[in-house]
Amino acid sequence: MYYIYKVGQFLALNLPLRVLYALATGIAYIYYLMAPNDRRELGDNIRTVLKGKATPRLVRIYTQRTFINFAKYLVDFFRFSAMDKDYINEYVTVTGQRHIDKAFKHKKGVIFLSSHIGNWELGGAIISNLGYEVFVLALDHEDKKVNKVFIRQRNALGVGVIRFNAALKGSIKILRDNKGLGILGDRDFTNNGEKIEFFGREAVLPKGPAFFSLRTGAPIVLTRMVRQKNDKYRLILEEPIKFTRSGDVNKDMKALMGQYAKLLEKYIRRYPDQWFVFRRIWSKK
Repeated sequence: MYYIYKVGQFLALNLPLRVLYALATGIAYIYYLMAPNDRRELGDNIRTVLKGKATPRLVRIYTQRTFINFAKYLVDFFRFSAMDKDYINEYVTVTGQRHIDKAFKHKKGVIFLSSHIGNWELGGAIISNLGYEVFVLALDHEDKKVNKVFIRQRNALGVGVIRFNAALKGSIKILRDNKGLGILGDRDFTNNGEKIEFFGREAVLPKGPAFFSLRTGAPIVLTRMVRQKNDKYRLILEEPIKFTRSGDVNKDMKALMGQYAKLLEKYIRRYPDQWFVFRRIWSKK
């Protein structure tokens, strides 16, 4: 796996972007045909997202597009070290930066809540490039060499990494130092998540964003970095989530998670072919 990533990185840094996207599209379609499990589970997720609109044809189309968009995401990820300010100015539009400034005025840090949609890795890098100190909570890859590749790629654009085994202390310290903490809120990797209604069905989502916000008082800013039809990106930053505590920690946890789960739904539903979750979120009915 490590050498596959290294080859991918070499190609990404030495071929024109249009050639890379064309190559990625071809490989993605071949993989789509050869990966029935990924295709089936991704299709099940998309079917739940689309609900009544989920015809077999539409699910198939969105599933194919998702494989292709994910391949393009990998191209961009491998090119991180070549992404300078000129690239960002040409390929990225930022909307809502004022919301970050508003959130940081509380002096309690900011939780940047995103999902596996578009290019969340690049989104963190763009926020860093705007002048904010950002760290992301990241799960270690099983292959240590591959893990180092991912850490170097994030560091290349100024994004720090907090590993899951140091998540509690590290994340709280970052927020108390009034820095940014990026967390994905749409898939639980810890087996310690909370059951929340998500797209009308019960799903287990990670507690991290709500836990750290309630623990430190850090505001949550919903972010999404979505690919446009011309393969340029738009980074959209929402106003900090308004939440009133009841004083009951468990009740507040579920209520806050339910509140931002609805916001995540809104944008996943808008960009179902950019939601890169290749494992079933909901149990079979």
